[in-house]
Amino acid sequence: MRANNGRIWSMKNVKNAKTVNKIDTTKFKQITFDLKILAEKHRLEILNLLKTGKSKSVGQIADHLNISFKATSKHLLYFAKKGILKRRYDGPFVLYKISDNLPRVARLIIFHLL
Repeated sequence: MRANNGRIWSMKNVKNAKTVNKIDTTKFKQITFDLKILAEKHRLEILNLLKTGKSKSVGQIADHLNISFKATSKHLLYFAKKGILKRRYDGPFVLYKISDNLPRVARLIIFHLL
C-alpha cells in the first residue's frame, strides 16, 4: 500500500484506476474533439441563432451576425460534416438547422450555456 494525498491505495485500486483511465481516454478524446469544433466565436453565434429550431439560409445567418457570406458558409459546411447541423435545399437556397442527433457535449453547450 502507498499513500497518495492522504489516501491509502492498494495495488488493486491502482490497477482499477488504470482500467478506468483507459476507458475514459476514448470518451475524453471525443469530448475534446467536440469542444474544439465549438471553440470559435462565430460558430457559437451561429448555433445560438439556430437554437430556436427554425431553418435559416446562409445569407440570413451572415446578415444577422454581420459576418461574410463566405465565412458563414464555411462554418455551416463544417458543422454539417460533423453532424451538428442538418442542411436541406429550398430552391437556390441551402437551409440549415440544428441536428436532432447532436453529440451530448454540443447539446449541453447549445441549449444550456448559450
